[in-house]
Amino acid sequence: MLEQKWNKNWKFWEDKDSFALVWNIPEIARNITLPHDAMIEKPANPDSLNGGNTGFRDGDVYTYVKMLHAYSPIIFYVSTRFDTPLLVQKIS
Repeated sequence: MLEQKWNKNWKFWEDKDSFALVWNIPEIARNITLPHDAMIEKPANPDSLNGGNTGFRDGDVYTYVKMLHAYSPIIFYVSTRFDTPLLVQKIS
C-alpha cells in the first residue's frame, strides 16, 4: 500500500464558478499544504458584511484539488470547495 501525506501537495486557486467540475488544473494554481486559509490572502475590509466573523474579509470561491495515485490504472481527483461537499472524479 502506498502511504501519502493527505495535507501535502494540494493545488489551490481562486475560481468564479462554484458549481463547475474540475476537468483540468489552471496554470494559476499554486501548490499548498493544508491547513490553508484562502481568505487571509485578501485585504481586510472594515465594511465587510461578514464583520469580525471572517476577519473583516469578504468571501470568494476557492478551489482545492489533490491528485491521488493508486496501484490501479484509475486516477482520481479529489476536489473540495467551501460551498460544496467533497467531490471525487474518476478521470481515467
